[in-house]
Amino acid sequence: MSNAPQDALDELERAFDDADLDAIQASLKSLEASHPDDILVQVGRARLTAAQGDPEGAQETLAKLANQKGRGAPVARAYYGALLSAAGEHKKAVSQIQTALQDGGDVPAARHGIGVSLLTQGDYKAALPHLQKAAEAMPGSAITFYYLGQGFELARDFARAGLAYANCIKNEPTFPDAFESLVRSNALAGDLEAAARAVDEGLKHRPGDLALLRLRVTVRGDLGDLAGAETALLDIPPDQRNAEDLCNLALLALQRGAPADAEGHARAAVNSDTAYWRGHHLLGAALEGLGKPGDARAAYDAAIQAGDPGGEASARLGWLALTADPPDPPGAEKILAAALARVPDHPALQWHLALAKKEQGDAAGAQQYAKMVLNNPHAADAERQEAQRLLNG
Repeated sequence: MSNAPQDALDELERAFDDADLDAIQASLKSLEASHPDDILVQVGRARLTAAQGDPEGAQETLAKLANQKGRGAPVARAYYGALLSAAGEHKKAVSQIQTALQDGGDVPAARHGIGVSLLTQGDYKAALPHLQKAAEAMPGSAITFYYLGQGFELARDFARAGLAYANCIKNEPTFPDAFESLVRSNALAGDLEAAARAVDEGLKHRPGDLALLRLRVTVRGDLGDLAGAETALLDIPPDQRNAEDLCNLALLALQRGAPADAEGHARAAVNSDTAYWRGHHLLGAALEGLGKPGDARAAYDAAIQAGDPGGEASARLGWLALTADPPDPPGAEKILAAALARVPDHPALQWHLALAKKEQGDAAGAQQYAKMVLNNPHAADAERQEAQRLLNG
């Protein structure tokens, strides 16, 4: 059995690189006529079978070829492993490709496959060298650069992750999740301006994309561009705004001093998802801003009933109880203590509890909570100063 000439095999490989099915067919026809028993030629036919939509048939052929003797057997095993990886059989894929690499079957598809399988199994450190080699050998492969970016993200090397995602986008601008991943990596790398540019570029390719519009909201907000964040939210069609979008609009309205606008957005958020605590909380804040403490208390109570995971609504409701006419320190204490049991490091809850205790004549209790505020790393300077004044008498 003679081996097919290398120049003919190289021509076949170029056809595969170009994804030129006609050229692949022509090269294989010639090679199969002259060297039908060459394992590398049979591997080429199996690869074409996979490309034409029959990966199971290709796997069956490659598995048999991998167990033959000859120069092409490790290559057959390498491509077999690559197809196993694509089929989600990651443990088996890693085993097959590792054996192939040891025997000299080093092909880019196998490096990609073992990289993806190791990444899927959680071993990004082992995956990265394989994915890097695959990307070097296949610079036009969007999917390889995407997985390389995933690996660098897991390694918390966000700058290199961003470069990988940028190469993915360069090769295929509409690759799923690529722009989102690039924005995330740039932001985590501390380059918010680059993240903002990536969002804008993504929207050129995917105009009106909701995921990118929401990312723009986050990035503009992180940059301190509240007007830009609000504009991005308003770019989301009204019938596609979810409760979170509406809550963000309410928050931005409050930040620009427009409680009436905030009330409208917050009520819409509550109507969109009555079980979402944040809509009720922001409605309470808007109503406070409009001078309607009674209505605000009802909204905050609804937020608490819906979960109030951070204790924010409880802190405000407790404060309103303390400042009501007449004040209700025992009622405030009950609300605040229940929330502090859930969120023990919340400085506003601690401070308001100190005030509730003070108003009830419990100096020791007031001092206890004031000391909590002083020792709380999350406390604002103003809260610390008030707590110190209370302790100083």
